[in-house]
Amino acid sequence: MAEVSPSMVETYVYFDQPTAEDNSGQLRLSVIPEIPDAFPIGSTTLEYLFTDLTGNAASCAVTVTVLQHDRIPPEVLYCPSDIIVGVRPGTRSSVVEWNNPEVVDESGPAFLSWQSNFPGQYDVNTSTDVLYVYTDLAGNAADCQFFVRVFEGITWFTDQGTPSTKAYWKEPYAIDESTVELKFQTHQPGDEFKLGNTTVMYIFHDSASNPATCQFNVSVEELPSVQQDSRVSVVVVVCLVVLIIHTIVTVTVTMYCIRRNRGQPTTNPTTNPTTNPTTNPTTVVAVSAPQLPIGDYESIRQSGGRISNESAAGGSAQVPQDAEYMEMGEADGYVKPSPI
Repeated sequence: MAEVSPSMVETYVYFDQPTAEDNSGQLRLSVIPEIPDAFPIGSTTLEYLFTDLTGNAASCAVTVTVLQHDRIPPEVLYCPSDIIVGVRPGTRSSVVEWNNPEVVDESGPAFLSWQSNFPGQYDVNTSTDVLYVYTDLAGNAADCQFFVRVFEGITWFTDQGTPSTKAYWKEPYAIDESTVELKFQTHQPGDEFKLGNTTVMYIFHDSASNPATCQFNVSVEELPSVQQDSRVSVVVVVCLVVLIIHTIVTVTVTMYCIRRNRGQPTTNPTTNPTTNPTTNPTTVVAVSAPQLPIGDYESIRQSGGRISNESAAGGSAQVPQDAEYMEMGEADGYVKPSPI
C-alpha cells in the first residue's frame, strides 16, 4: 500500500515480488497484467504464474493499493488585515464591514467550519478578535484571524459658507518582530478636507509583506448658525412691552408732577377801561418756587388756581411770599421777570 498527495494521480511502488521453486530447477514466470511503471490511484491486482517444463503451474496474486491521503490543509489566499476604524466623537458604535477570506484546497472544496464574528455594529473603544476556520474533506483545517478596533475619530469645524478646512492628527505607527515599513497612506496631517466624512487609511508591511491597516474618519462640519429661539423671542417681546409701559407710566407721572408744581395759569382781569383806558391787558403766570410749602400749594389749588385782585383798579394780588411772578405783555413777545 502506498500513499500520495491529493495532487498526484499515480506513483511508483516498490515491493518484494513472489518467487517459486521446482524439482526440475527450471520455471517460467508470467505476470498478468504487466507490471506498470507507476501505479494509479486505487488497487491493482497482479497475478504471478509459475510454470515448469512439464506444464505444472503455480500462481500468486499480489494487490498493490495506492491511497490518496490528504494531509495538506487548505491554503488561505486572502485574509482581511486588522481593521481599525475611527468614528466621530460622541458616537457609541459604528458599522464595520469586511470581505470574507478566500481559501482553496488541493483535494477539493474547503468548508467554513467556524466564524466567531460577523460584519456589523461594533461598540466604540473596543477591540474584537475575529476568527475563521476552514476544513477540507480530509479534516485538515486552516484559519484566518484579525481584529476589529473602533475608536473615536477626528472632527474639525469650519465657518458658515467655508467648504473645507485643514485637519491634523497624530499619525499611527506599527510594530512587528521584524522591520515595518509604511507602504501606503491616503492623506497626511495638514491636508485640506471638504465638508463631510473622509476615510484616512494607512497600510504597513513587515519584512514578509504581511499587511496591517489603520483607517479612521476625518469629519468636517460647519459651525452652527446663530438661530433665535422662539422662547427667546417671546421673552424679548415681553421685555419690550414692559419697557414701553414703564416709559409711558414714567412720563405720565413726571408730567403730572410738573403740572402740580407749576399750578394752573391765571389770567388777570382786564383793567377797568373807564379808570385806565390805555392799560394793556397782561397775563400773569404764577411760578412756584421749589421751597413753596405744601399748604400754599393747596390754597392755590383750592381757589381754582386763580389769584384775585382786591379791586378792579390797582388792588394788590394776594399771593404767597415765596412765589415769583412773570408777566408777559401782549405786544412784548417774550417773558420777563415782574417785580412784586
